[in-house]
Amino acid sequence: MKIKYFYLTLLFISALFIIYVVKDDQSMFETRKNEFKNPIKNIPDDSIHKNLFQNTNPSRDNVSEAFRIKLHELEMKFKSNPDNVKIAEELADLYLASHQENKAIQVYEKFRNKLSIESLFNLTLAYYNLKNLEKAEDVTIYILRKKPNEYKAIFNLGSIRASMGDKEQAKKYWSEVINRFPQTEEAKKAQELLALLK
Repeated sequence: MKIKYFYLTLLFISALFIIYVVKDDQSMFETRKNEFKNPIKNIPDDSIHKNLFQNTNPSRDNVSEAFRIKLHELEMKFKSNPDNVKIAEELADLYLASHQENKAIQVYEKFRNKLSIESLFNLTLAYYNLKNLEKAEDVTIYILRKKPNEYKAIFNLGSIRASMGDKEQAKKYWSEVINRFPQTEEAKKAQELLALLK
């Protein structure tokens, strides 16, 4: 029975991490509907992208033609401007939104040293979606090297460690968020998750 509870807890924590990485500072529980409608902040919520965030995997039937055109245009732009970070980030974001994590990672990694913090979080998510927790952790540590007080990254380290089954390290990171950044939404979430790990 304890093992079943442990795995259910890990599954819950993993789901929370996936939701958290791609959302803004809004409360997770107040914005459930909007979260699933458009979890990638940079992706517009328009007719081109309307089918991206349904509960089904993308296919020729559920990804709009306009989205495919937009993706093709960005790929051509990137091919013509292979050193343009802004185009690269936009293309990688679209790949990630369309569940093409490997393609997203390839583009993000080419520019890792030049990416915005938000794109680095997206890179973390791409690795996490592929269950490559070591790489997700590596990128999160890289974020903290660039921005040591990025409490979302500290929170995410706790989530990654919990997904790896390392409850003690998860508790350490979440406790750090609670102690150093007590007024944040991440601190509230960390308290909830710590309660689950006890």
